[in-house]
Amino acid sequence: MGRQRVTIRDVARAAGVSTTTVSHVLSGNGRVRAQTRENVQQQVRLLGYQPNPLAANLRRSTFGSVGLVLPPVSLNFTFYSELMIGASEVLLDASTGLSLIPPATTANQLTELAIDAVIIAEPRTNDVVLQRLRDAHLPAVFCEAPDEPLPDDMWAIDSDTTVSIGATLDHLRSAGAERIAAVTVDPVLWWGRNVAQAVDRWAESNDLEVRRAIIPFAVPPAQARDQIRALLADGWAEGLLVCHEGLAASALASAHRLGRRVPDDLLIACSVDAPDLLALETNVTALDLRPREIGRAAGHLLLDRPAEPARTVTPQLRIRASTTR
Repeated sequence: MGRQRVTIRDVARAAGVSTTTVSHVLSGNGRVRAQTRENVQQQVRLLGYQPNPLAANLRRSTFGSVGLVLPPVSLNFTFYSELMIGASEVLLDASTGLSLIPPATTANQLTELAIDAVIIAEPRTNDVVLQRLRDAHLPAVFCEAPDEPLPDDMWAIDSDTTVSIGATLDHLRSAGAERIAAVTVDPVLWWGRNVAQAVDRWAESNDLEVRRAIIPFAVPPAQARDQIRALLADGWAEGLLVCHEGLAASALASAHRLGRRVPDDLLIACSVDAPDLLALETNVTALDLRPREIGRAAGHLLLDRPAEPARTVTPQLRIRASTTR
């Protein structure tokens, strides 16, 4: 005789809670205390409860899919592919799919898609998409810290930018660079804003000048080299921080064009790590933002719906030849 199927009532009875509470834990809807959630999840594991994905989706009126919104030219950067892998791994364990949403998707299109929630890889200031998400009450995770409180159905990943950028600038200074320049991206991106603010705070707290150039996120390599060369041309800077992995090669090429040796004459660090930085003639020191962990954290936030509005994924500084004399 076959084993009788475990029901949601069996889980509720074992956990000492209502079937509604079990349903909230399984669906991620509603607010459930962390201790209660853990208790229910433990009973689910002990009893071997396996909800039917199709029936569960119909019962919850959901689609079993989460959307991931990426910025333009994102697939040129390892950060976003790693983030995508991390999120998909967590969601797959919960029988939930990850749908890639094109960067050109409009606010109306996004809120009409057959998705239950959305991960915004690169949120922007005053973005109409964010307002539409709020209006539609579509749960969302932003892969960057906001500058204002979020609604209860939205969460954020905090990369502790002030501390991590400060540590990178401290490293440049301790390695021998007293005069530092930085290339940051347009602050319309939350990430660009947070990096720029972190640079400013570090400069103020150390009573130092940090010369800056601001560039578009998707800047063409030739334009990047021109702007970096202009920043370095007078020989003032002894250290250079570039804001993302795509600029590391441009920084090295610009230094070479100006006759400045790295690291002997100029120290270079990058605020986003990537495998490409290890393939350059001079390996570049960089902040490993741990994008796969960011993706995993985003997936867990959407599945767990915790009361706390943010989770922190702490970057790690990878020191390499470009800052080692």
